[in-house]
Amino acid sequence: MAAKKKKNTKTAEKPKAKSKTVAVKKAAPERLALKLLPGLPTLTEVRRRAYAASFTADQCREWGAQTQATQVLTDAEKAVTAVASAVKKGVDGYAPARLAWLCTQMAELQDAIAQQSGDTGSPASTRHAAVSIAGRIRTKLAHGLLDAASGNQALISEIHSRDEHEASPSVLETAITGLLQLALRLRHVPEGEVLADDAGLTESFLSSASAMIDSLRASNDAADGTGSESDTDETNVVEGRVLRELQHLQGVLARAKSRGNAVPAFPALATLKQVAQGSSTQS
Repeated sequence: MAAKKKKNTKTAEKPKAKSKTVAVKKAAPERLALKLLPGLPTLTEVRRRAYAASFTADQCREWGAQTQATQVLTDAEKAVTAVASAVKKGVDGYAPARLAWLCTQMAELQDAIAQQSGDTGSPASTRHAAVSIAGRIRTKLAHGLLDAASGNQALISEIHSRDEHEASPSVLETAITGLLQLALRLRHVPEGEVLADDAGLTESFLSSASAMIDSLRASNDAADGTGSESDTDETNVVEGRVLRELQHLQGVLARAKSRGNAVPAFPALATLKQVAQGSSTQS
């Protein structure tokens, strides 16, 4: 008797459904400057003023006008990558806090590039956000000063005279500048420093208030349509400051090396070469 054929009980496999590819927008990578800052000294207001005064806005603008901001940022990251580790350990003639300042300028340059390319919204919306933040800073400055003043009627009168309440960028800039001057004067003596700290007018907060003044001015200029077709005037100033700081760092390392100190090699930067050639041509 012939054997019965076994039935094929294997279920036919269904064709796999094609998986849909979902486009996921990648978040912008964190820039080197922001990664380094937490491991560097916190900048005091005095250091900020000292470093900022190293080069005038005109000097920075002159160099920034000769370069492209994106290339300056790329070159700055190349240089900082090469020297950061050595600077943290100690380089004769260059404080780690100075590297922190360079990093803050690189971060500002990144913001300026994003703003002029439209990545952070329209200039009008940027200004609106800046005005909103500035208003809160003005209020905290004024209230903190009043808390610290206690019964000092002369100081209280000065606070009220400088605490203008109009919410326009120019008035806010003036008010914050005036109140910031009072807060810095208060911290000038040990007793005043204690009262200021108690009232929340710490060095860190005052640094934020100082930076807010620049942000107000920058956002107002952007909304008014100032600047060039490529890099805006504000961007030129920031990128020029980064370039000047890079040249300063390069010079410090060269002098330290000439004294026999072991220092990292400073990389060749196209943008520094570009501004050097431009300066020699103009002279």
